[in-house]
Amino acid sequence: MNSLHSLGDDKALFVAEQIVDYCHKKEQKERRQRLAYIQHKKDLKTSRKLTAFFSTVVFLIIGLCVSMVSLNIQVKQKEEQIALLEAEVSAAKKENKEAEKRLAGQEDYKWIKKEAEKLGMSRVTPDRVYYYTVEEEDFMTQFRDVPNDTRQRNE
Repeated sequence: MNSLHSLGDDKALFVAEQIVDYCHKKEQKERRQRLAYIQHKKDLKTSRKLTAFFSTVVFLIIGLCVSMVSLNIQVKQKEEQIALLEAEVSAAKKENKEAEKRLAGQEDYKWIKKEAEKLGMSRVTPDRVYYYTVEEEDFMTQFRDVPNDTRQRNE
């Protein structure tokens, strides 16, 4: 009976060891599953953070691109305005030069008038105007001298 008892103890011990081994393996498996679950949750959290970060970066880049295009359009518009203003300035300068020429011509006429008055000349009146008729030819033939002193003739 001792040997039977001992055989039963060995079996019991074997079964007990198997049960302990099974429980130990089950605990390890559950622990690994828990750790995998926790790691999965951490990975999801990290993934969400990275997704949010990259989404923000993409939106910022899109915003920068839109602002650069907008600025480029504004620059083009300003260049067109500058070209129009430069054309206006050029036209105004041209007008100023023409006005200066007219004024310079008027000053010359004023000077000539003053000098002529100093020499005793006066304004032309209708009775002092002489008209010459020119025939159909290209040139005029002068048969006598044009009078020098018009005052003597009118008097």
